[in-house]
Amino acid sequence: ARLEHPHIIDVYRADETSGVVWFTMRFIDGESLGARIRDRGPIPVSEGLKILREVSWGLAYAHARGVVHRDIKPDNILIDRDSGRAVVTDFGIARDDVQGASGLTLDGHVLGSVHFMSPEQASDEPLDGRSDVYALGCVAYLMFSGSVPFDGSAASVLVSHVTRTPPLLKSAAPTLPASVCTVIDRCLRKDPAERYA
Repeated sequence: ARLEHPHIIDVYRADETSGVVWFTMRFIDGESLGARIRDRGPIPVSEGLKILREVSWGLAYAHARGVVHRDIKPDNILIDRDSGRAVVTDFGIARDDVQGASGLTLDGHVLGSVHFMSPEQASDEPLDGRSDVYALGCVAYLMFSGSVPFDGSAASVLVSHVTRTPPLLKSAAPTLPASVCTVIDRCLRKDPAERYA
């Protein structure tokens, strides 16, 4: 609710009523990026770059305030029907204690979506904003190629994020400009220090 940015959903109130935790947020008349990809397939380059730029701006704002989203995925990115603006939503598992942020619950269940999870989150290591950069790289990979870097069972995908190098985007989207592939491939580096800050 503290985050006020054009590319982050506005949360108006969070409260608890009779043991039920709830929140209210701004309504976005549009669709999720996930729905758009499922309905139309890969996104054209110019449209995809605009979405990535706007989501990056929103994430940079959150990271500068110590908030790691931890569940960046196409279904958590909304596209406003009138303006075409991308808005990051569902900060439900976000943490503002970046040094203590973890990928697991107390009982060992994974938090987040395995297809878009950074190696450090999958390994239950400390996270910072570069974990969201990796997840956004996975979103971009899907957006431009129509496939995720790793697929299979949840366990095999988690292991792949930790142990395998993602296939280069150019192999999955050969017509994509090399400069775009280079940026997205860097987002998908295993070592957070090799990703964009």
